[in-house]
Amino acid sequence: ETVVMATLEGLGAAAAGESLGPRLLALADDPFQPVAAAAQAVLRRQMPTDPWERRAAALRAEHPYGRERIVEELAADPDPRAVAILEQACGNRDAQVRATALRALAGRAADAARRLLPAALADPNPWAAFHAAVLAPRLATPELVPALESAAARPLGTAAQAYLAEALAAAAGRPVPAERPAVRPLVHPDGR
Repeated sequence: ETVVMATLEGLGAAAAGESLGPRLLALADDPFQPVAAAAQAVLRRQMPTDPWERRAAALRAEHPYGRERIVEELAADPDPRAVAILEQACGNRDAQVRATALRALAGRAADAARRLLPAALADPNPWAAFHAAVLAPRLATPELVPALESAAARPLGTAAQAYLAEALAAAAGRPVPAERPAVRPLVHPDGR
């Protein structure tokens, strides 16, 4: 611990803008508070001064709780720069941030969300890919059919398959079923 903390104090002298990478980010979340505090101090010194650049940097460096809050703030911010940062957040290292940012982007700038939907549907994290599938029906266009078909071939679960089937129908101009089928029937089919 002493060695890590001394190293972090030395890194604190690093010039603003230098990237110290994922290890520093991991140390910022260390359960041993003195190590976490030292890493956070280094990160704070590296933060940009421009408020928009700070928000983008915070999405890369903040604790997951803070990243979620930042995405929510950006979703509510009418400034077009917020959309650009949400687009960047769709590539965040945290799957929850990627999914939340895409949902926020779909509500703010559907065309931007459509451009990012194929990558989100192919996300290596099944949770993030599932949440992209949830958005797919409302974003579906004929141009997205290959990405939707590719996602439908992935083992994302019954619910994701249902969303993707709706998206494929919408993209092809076919009517989407008025009633969604049960994906996990918890009630016996005859109503018992």
